[in-house]
Amino acid sequence: MTQKTFDGMTGGFIGAVAQSLPRELTGDQMKFLIDNPSKLKSALAVLTKTVVATAISLLVLVGQTVHITASGGEFVATKKLVVNVTPSAELKISLLGGNFQNWFLGKVEPAFAGSQLKVQKLSKNSVDQPILDELGGEEKAETSLYEMYEFLKTAEKRWHIFYIKDKGERLRAVFVIWSDGGWDLDADALHGPDDWSADRHVVSRNLPSIT
Repeated sequence: MTQKTFDGMTGGFIGAVAQSLPRELTGDQMKFLIDNPSKLKSALAVLTKTVVATAISLLVLVGQTVHITASGGEFVATKKLVVNVTPSAELKISLLGGNFQNWFLGKVEPAFAGSQLKVQKLSKNSVDQPILDELGGEEKAETSLYEMYEFLKTAEKRWHIFYIKDKGERLRAVFVIWSDGGWDLDADALHGPDDWSADRHVVSRNLPSIT
């Protein structure tokens, strides 16, 4: 950006700020801000940071929603989630990580009525909490092993993140990536120090809007 362009945009921004000042702002309040430029600078810095952070969404919708049909019965993790990359495998799985085995094998989910899943990609690196916040909290972010299983049958062969409760009913971050002819599945505890890289896909339920 050239200095001329920057100066032009700055002028426009100042004009927009002036036009947007609240009508309740008194002459004394304006004089106070003029006489105390550091206070004005601090207020504008906080405002700008908040507006920019809100405007740039952490999650960006990718493609169409994915329909997950009803399960018709229980989903038994130890029977469905097995390493098998042969042509006859219902879902090709090349690896079950240690955390995933410890936390999820042994889980039995009841029959599932079906859902719509949405896929969103991270616009920047992030730890779990901001992702969960943007999804509407842990309850709204949660999916199931069955939904993950069905989704992966037709999913793009890339990195996906799900938030699923383990056999102890604790929400975990489950991540999958295609490798060696099948899906690698593993899991992390929430709120760990490491972040997820930008462009990772986050899968959650497409909940209806409340009006």
